[in-house]
Amino acid sequence: HKYPNETLISHGYIGCSPLYPSVPISLWTLATFCQSHQTCPRFGIQAQCKVLCHLHSCPYEPYLKTLLSAAYNVYIDILHWVD
Repeated sequence: HKYPNETLISHGYIGCSPLYPSVPISLWTLATFCQSHQTCPRFGIQAQCKVLCHLHSCPYEPYLKTLLSAAYNVYIDILHWVD
């Protein structure tokens, strides 16, 4: 593949930046958040990020929310293009 995100998407991940992704987010994680947010709109991206940090035993940092949000926006764009 020419771009890192092409390789990531073929393995079920989306990078958090277009050219040099250093943090991949799984499509499953993004799909789970999408369903959770549709079921309970008050469950936002920051809450999801804190859950993921807790599951991975890493401290929450605000920049992680920005990365997750970027990947989620790309995921939503892909869903709109597929439909």
